Amino acid sequence: RRSSASATSSAWVRGYWRTLRAGKAVRGRASWYPSTRTWHGFAAVALPGGRYRPRGTETQFVKVCAKTRCATVPVVDYCDCYINTANSRIADLSLPLVRKLRLKRSQGIYTITIRLVPARVL
Repeated sequence: RRSSASATSSAWVRGYWRTLRAGKAVRGRASWYPSTRTWHGFAAVALPGGRYRPRGTETQFVKVCAKTRCATVPVVDYCDCYINTANSRIADLSLPLVRKLRLKRSQGIYTITIRLVPARVL
């Protein structure tokens, strides 16, 4: 049986993806992580409810915007993102994506907006 915290997290993740699939943007906090296996050196993102996608398979893409810069990148992994805590995030950005958006790595937490774009194979 699931705990109420787990059920609440699952409900949040379902609502998050429902919003994205409806074509709406989600705005919130993001952090960065070094990379996901097979995606080292690529600008990519990990999202709550996402899953690991090896290169060469169909992958969902999102447009990530921070300040005045945007990048369209693959969703390549799952992020716990501390859902339902004071430290919750909407995404983890790969270090190459942080660089592409010209964000300061030392800042650690960023305000971003994400929107789904069509899936494709890389």
